[in-house]
Amino acid sequence: MIFVFNGLIFFLIVRYCAFFFFLKKKRFFFEKMIGLSKYNETSQNNNSPGGILTYCYRWKITNWSEVRPFMEHTSPSFNADGLHWVFKFYKGRQKNPQALSLYLGIVETTPGCLQGIRKKVSIIFVLENLRTRGMDFGKMELPVWFCDKHSTWGEENLMSLDEMDRFISNDTVSLCVKFEIQESIIDALPEVVNPFDKLVNSQKFSDIAFRVTDDSGREKLFYAHKGILASSSKVFEAMLTNGMKETFEDEIPLDQTNHSAFLSLLTSIYTFKVNITSLSNAENLLALADRFEIMPVREECLRYFRLEMNTDNVWGIWAIAVFCKKNFLVQKPQLLVEILLLLIWILYWINNQHFVLIQTFSASLSKTMKLM
Repeated sequence: MIFVFNGLIFFLIVRYCAFFFFLKKKRFFFEKMIGLSKYNETSQNNNSPGGILTYCYRWKITNWSEVRPFMEHTSPSFNADGLHWVFKFYKGRQKNPQALSLYLGIVETTPGCLQGIRKKVSIIFVLENLRTRGMDFGKMELPVWFCDKHSTWGEENLMSLDEMDRFISNDTVSLCVKFEIQESIIDALPEVVNPFDKLVNSQKFSDIAFRVTDDSGREKLFYAHKGILASSSKVFEAMLTNGMKETFEDEIPLDQTNHSAFLSLLTSIYTFKVNITSLSNAENLLALADRFEIMPVREECLRYFRLEMNTDNVWGIWAIAVFCKKNFLVQKPQLLVEILLLLIWILYWINNQHFVLIQTFSASLSKTMKLM
């Protein structure tokens, strides 16, 4: 009997200690929020287990007696976990006119920005007691999923408006929301199929054609559409709309132009994708991009040179850059800066790879001497 009694006493002591620890922890949270000094303030804490981020927003409402009932009142937006959030309250609603309602919501800053984003959030709504320190009232909500279709969650009946009197001081109410982002899921957006894909070099709806002749004298006919070309390039726009000879022709000749490079240029104009397969392809495509002032294609060619540079092609890229520099210096000085940057990049790369380049040069020289 004594053994059972001692066991019961031990059990009650453990339960009391656990309950005391729980209250102490909660009071620390409430007191921590009370310590914020601004009227509207967001704090962030990542000390939660598992690296879960915890956010706390405190909102003081002055002249509470003058706040209009049955209306949504929204706080200034604040940033948390890469999104914009707002804290909302109602001083009574039509369904429950004597209740304080609190809500947390995410804001769609641009159309569609929340599409595919889901966040599992646990929320605690708190009405701070401005009269008695540490005697705040709060409710913890079950974790909910925020997404574009469910962007606002909350507590419709946190407390009766009549019961709020003991929490109000100097006609001021202090509201807090603490929330943890427990899980974030970003769904891959559906791939958008370019509507002009099927029109690349297609006779369908075509109103202009290019008869392209390469360096070997071979001819090939490419079909295009004036509206798409003019919208992608000022050169094409001037050529096709400003009364030039090409404006009135159904077929435009292009001499000394690589066939595959011209098709790549058309493809990039129609699909916004630049496909570069080799150094020579990049060189020919760069020449066309400069000729027709298609800046995105031009930038991608220069990026290709930087990324694909190695001991076998560095001098070829150098020769291309020097050739472009001479042309741009006379014809297009405004584009010279990017070529000079490419030359500087090549010099930097050579400086870091000088030992390998010397070995490569020595091997090539030795092979040449043997052939002689």
